[in-house]
Amino acid sequence: MADIFDVKYFVLSPQERTAKIVEVQELIDDLHANPEQQVDLFLELGSLFFAGADYKSAISSFDKALQFKPDNYLAWYNRGVALAKLGHHDEAISSYDKALNFKPDQDQAFYNKACCYALQANPEAAVDNLKHAIALEPERYQKMAKTDSDFDLIRDHEAFQALLT
Repeated sequence: MADIFDVKYFVLSPQERTAKIVEVQELIDDLHANPEQQVDLFLELGSLFFAGADYKSAISSFDKALQFKPDNYLAWYNRGVALAKLGHHDEAISSYDKALNFKPDQDQAFYNKACCYALQANPEAAVDNLKHAIALEPERYQKMAKTDSDFDLIRDHEAFQALLT
């Protein structure tokens, strides 16, 4: 799977991440924050939860961001990544689809949809979405797909192999 989470959250210690979560939650509770700020804060909070592998809380935060801005592709995309981490592939695919509605050239959403379909042993849908990702970023996704374990169930499929050459 491909992700676009800020790496700074992954290098925080658990204590630092907890302190940052508390700080962001206090900012969210500030009644003066406008809706756009709320979206950014809930996205940040979701990313912090994601970095701590608390995927359910991350999803909840992304859902709250979407209450303020239902067309936020990043919230839909990040929600999909968190759902996929929990093994909820159908829901993840739906979230990626929503992200693609708002940003049709989001290559990572196509790649992650391909991964979800591959994990469901659906080679046709996996290949179709991987084709879109490769069309947008050929070198990156051909290389990634060659070693990504998400594709193990369809690795020998003829159409999948054809994409990697």
